[in-house]
Order: sequence, then structure tokens, then C-alpha cells
Amino acid sequence: MYQLSEFHELVEKYDVSAELVKEVKQIVTEINNTAMIAQRDQQLGELYHNRWHYNEAITYSKQAIAFYETRPTEFPDDYISSLSYVALSYKFRDEYDDAIAWGQRAMNVAKQIFGEKS
Repeated sequence: MYQLSEFHELVEKYDVSAELVKEVKQIVTEINNTAMIAQRDQQLGELYHNRWHYNEAITYSKQAIAFYETRPTEFPDDYISSLSYVALSYKFRDEYDDAIAWGQRAMNVAKQIFGEKS
């Protein structure tokens, strides 16, 4: 079990990580590397989700999804993961209909890309 000081230290690391990822995103935006931009958006979505900032998590994850849905087979795990983070963020905001819809979308994409498992 975490001590309170360990918890605060962990939260601080998420904050520092988010700032670093934003700096990297700015660099890859300047060189117009769209794949790296999407991956940084995905990272930011995950970091904000882990900090309980669900509005920001949804925003960044949806930005990543917009890229991934144009290339679903190139980045399948990232695409499905981003969809799942959106679903989870809606769940924790008590928006269950949206959570279910995004979760179902993640499952449908996984089935399309990987096929159904028996």
C-alpha cells in the first residue's frame, strides 16, 4: 500500500511527464510528423486519465483517435487503447451511455482488425 508521500511523489511524476510529452509534441508538430503527434496525444490522454483529469484525457485521446482511424491497421494497439481510455474516462465521469458506446467501438475495431476469437 502506498504511503501518502509516495502517492504525492507518483502524482508529481505524472505532472512532470505530461509537461515533457507536451514539449515533445511541440517539436514533432514543428516537423509535421503526424504519427508522432498522434502518439504524443495518446500519451497525454493516458497521463491525464491517470491524474483523474478526464476532460483533458478525452480531448487528447480523441485527437489521437482521429489520426489512428485513418490508419487503423498501422497502429491497431494504439487505436484500440485510445478508444478504451475514452470509454474509461466517460465511465469515471458517470457518463455510462458514452462509456458503453466508446467501449463497444473499441471492441468493434478490435474485431475488425484482429478478427473474432472463438
